[in-house]
Amino acid sequence: MSALKILIVEDDRLLHELLKQTLHPITSKVFVAEDGETGLRLFSEFEPDLVILDIMMPYIDGWELCEKIRTKSEVPIIILTSMQREKDIVRGFELGADDFVTKPFSAQILRARIKAIINRTHSDLISDDNAFNQKYEDDNLLIDLDKHLVEVAGERVRLTKTEYRLLSYFVLNRGRTLTFTQILENVWGWEYVSQYDYVHVYVSRLRQKIESDSKAPQYFLSEHGIGYRFM
Repeated sequence: MSALKILIVEDDRLLHELLKQTLHPITSKVFVAEDGETGLRLFSEFEPDLVILDIMMPYIDGWELCEKIRTKSEVPIIILTSMQREKDIVRGFELGADDFVTKPFSAQILRARIKAIINRTHSDLISDDNAFNQKYEDDNLLIDLDKHLVEVAGERVRLTKTEYRLLSYFVLNRGRTLTFTQILENVWGWEYVSQYDYVHVYVSRLRQKIESDSKAPQYFLSEHGIGYRFM
């Protein structure tokens, strides 16, 4: 893979240099925009490998920018913000963000999160050992990991990379109860082992897209206090 290109969209100029220093051990190809409008233009111009964006910005805020980028690309997006409410985190994930880091942030943690995202977006869960288990099909649902295809009632379902990776992990381990730690380590990486909310949010999103009734799930079953199981 060529040198990683990272786009920062942040209106706080004091943070620009700090972020560049934080990212220097990872890459020197860092582009900075001070508002969402400029960020969208630079995104189209440089086609970055990863986007770090703030929420509260002039012209186009981070919510809108995240949504606009996601309609164009599956590029990993990290939201970097002072917002810490659960509903804000959920909103970020629903708009297609891959991670949510709150300010003030640890340089070490941010670098670890970036490396984890890049690693998982350039890797595949499927290996020769579990290739036999890469397809699930019943009268309503078709999941073909080899073809990267998910259909519900004959209609193709669009998933983000993280949603698809989580679904793949469930399908490859169907019938097994997977703990929160197992899911986080295998789908997100060891840096996320304490982020149980990530699992809850993404399972909820998969239920909304795949289950006939997300409140009475038939595929993604909760194992209270332990994790989840895919039937």
